[in-house]
Formats: sequence, C-alpha cells, structure tokens
Amino acid sequence: MNNINQSSSVKTKNSTSISTIGWIVGIITFTLGITVLTSKPLAGISYFVITCMTIPPLSAGIQKKIKTNLSRNIRITLVVALFLYAVVSSNISTPPSEIVNNPSHNQNQVVSQEDKDKAKKELDDLMALGKKSGLVTSYEFSDTATVVYVSKYWYTQTVVFKKDFLAKVSYLKEKMTGYRHFKVIDAYSNEKVAEVTAFTGAFEVYK
Repeated sequence: MNNINQSSSVKTKNSTSISTIGWIVGIITFTLGITVLTSKPLAGISYFVITCMTIPPLSAGIQKKIKTNLSRNIRITLVVALFLYAVVSSNISTPPSEIVNNPSHNQNQVVSQEDKDKAKKELDDLMALGKKSGLVTSYEFSDTATVVYVSKYWYTQTVVFKKDFLAKVSYLKEKMTGYRHFKVIDAYSNEKVAEVTAFTGAFEVYK
C-alpha cells in the first residue's frame, strides 16, 4: 500500500514539474512572439504556436478541439523544430530572396576590418545557438575547410528554414572571407545534405 502511495506521489510531482516547465516556456515564447511579430511575422507565429503547445490548458484545449492526442515526444520534437525555425528566422538580416536573385551581392564591396569582426562575432553567436539547440554539432571555415556539421534535427526542418539558414551563414561568411560557398554535412553519416555553391552562389538543399 505504501509503495502504491509513493508511486502516485512521484507521478504527481513529475506531472507538476512538467506543467511548470510548460508554463515557463509558454510565457517566454509568447513574449518573444510579441517582440518579433511585426519585423519577423513567421518567427512570431512560430513562437505563438510553441506557446499553444506548451501551456497545459491551451495545449489540452486545442488537442480536444481538433480531436487528436499528440504524445509528449511528438510535442517536444515539434517545439524544438519550431523554436529552431523561429530563432534562425529572427536572425536573418539579409533577405534570402535578395541573395538568391543577386549572387554577386556584396562581392565587389570593400568590407572594413570592423565589419569583418562583427560578422565573425555574429556567426559565432549563431553557431553557438545552433549547437545549444542541437541543430549544429560543429563548423570550420578556414583555408582548408568550409563546412557546417549538423545533427538529425536538420531533417525535421522545412526547406524554407534550411535556405534561410544557408542565406544567413553565407552572408556572414562572405563578409568575413569574401566567399560565401560552404557545405552542410550530416555529422553522423558524413553525407552532404545542403550547400551554397562556389560558382553561382545558389542554395542547394539535398535532404
């Protein structure tokens, strides 16, 4: 009898902890959504969707309304994917369409050392965020390597997200080095999943 009571108590505590975490994440993402909604609508909407998925009453109400019951693992995967999309979208400072339509963008412009340092810091911050979220495992931009290694979370993202990511990284890399091309490699299979091509500067997403 005592074992049953203890088991019930542990389950209640776990449920309370998860609910508390959901409220905290939901409030944070709601605040972020309001902050970026006007400048980055898609990122703002993504944050709001995360809010609806993490705040317990909202999540339960929506699932009841659409008559479905998503498992905790599925909700966590969706939240991570949406968060990654929102973060990268919020950090895009140069429209991807502008870079796609103008492969010579910034190529003939003289970039000061100060701008190079700023670009390097912004790229390092972006990659650090990518590592923290689990999308990026490592990267190397040098005379011998221009590659970003990604995890399995790469495959959960949309093509739009992946091209936005390529656009942001290539824009910063070009400011730093004068060249935008690089490859995105699966860190586990060593397979090339995307790249910014060397000759045309095109964004190619293979997987």
